[in-house]
Amino acid sequence: MESIGALKEYVAASTAVLIMLGNRQYFASANCRTEMDTARKEKKPLCLVHESDPQKNGAPLSDLKAACPEELRSFIFEGRPVVPWHRVYAFQCVSMIAIA
Repeated sequence: MESIGALKEYVAASTAVLIMLGNRQYFASANCRTEMDTARKEKKPLCLVHESDPQKNGAPLSDLKAACPEELRSFIFEGRPVVPWHRVYAFQCVSMIAIA
């Protein structure tokens, strides 16, 4: 994206927002915060995909929830499934079906 404004417009125009949960720093990123804030304001459905493998920059889901800003935590995590992301092809296929 060329600007935060373009990111907000993109999120507002999208049907849903995919959030890849893996890195604890995700929630500290200004662009990611903008994406989450805009998705909440626009009432966009979220699809959460969780990378748990620390060798692939993953983290335990409990750590990621703790890193999420309190004012966004319920919007991001409550009432929605979290799709696990695995590095085995057959399991990736199952994850992709769940995302779709």
